[in-house]
Amino acid sequence: MRSLSTPIKNGACYYHSKDGCIYLVGGWDEKETMDTIFRYDPRNQETYFVSHLPHRIEGHSLNVIGDKMFIFGGFDSFGVTDTIIEVDTNTWESSVLKDTKMKHKRENLTSQVINGDTIVVAGGWGAGKSMDYVEVFKFDEKA
Repeated sequence: MRSLSTPIKNGACYYHSKDGCIYLVGGWDEKETMDTIFRYDPRNQETYFVSHLPHRIEGHSLNVIGDKMFIFGGFDSFGVTDTIIEVDTNTWESSVLKDTKMKHKRENLTSQVINGDTIVVAGGWGAGKSMDYVEVFKFDEKA
C-alpha cells in the first residue's frame, strides 16, 4: 500500500459503501490537530483532500446514520470539547450542532449506532480523569 499524503494519528475513519472509499477525519499530523477530511481509495491507493471541518479535532469518535456523519467530542487544539459536528456525506459540508452537545467534555471516547437512529457515547478522558459516563443521542435520519 502507498503511504497517506500526511501522517495521521488520533483521527477516526469511516468506510463509505456508496463509493468504496475510506474517509479519514481529523487527527494529529505530528505538527498540529487537523480539521480535514481525506478520502482514501483502496483501488488506486490514492488519498484526496475532501473538506474542512468547522474546527480542529483529534481523539474524537464518529458514527454515520443515513447520509449524516456525527463527530463526538475530542480535543480541538485548545482543550477537550463537548461538541457534536454533523457532516453531510453527500456534500461533505459540516457544522457544529448548536442545540445538542454532550453533557461532559471528553476525548478518546467510543460510540456506537444502535437501532439505526440512536448513538451511544461512552467513556473517554475528561476533567483530568477516565470517564464512566454514558450518553444517548437519538437522531432523525431525515433531519
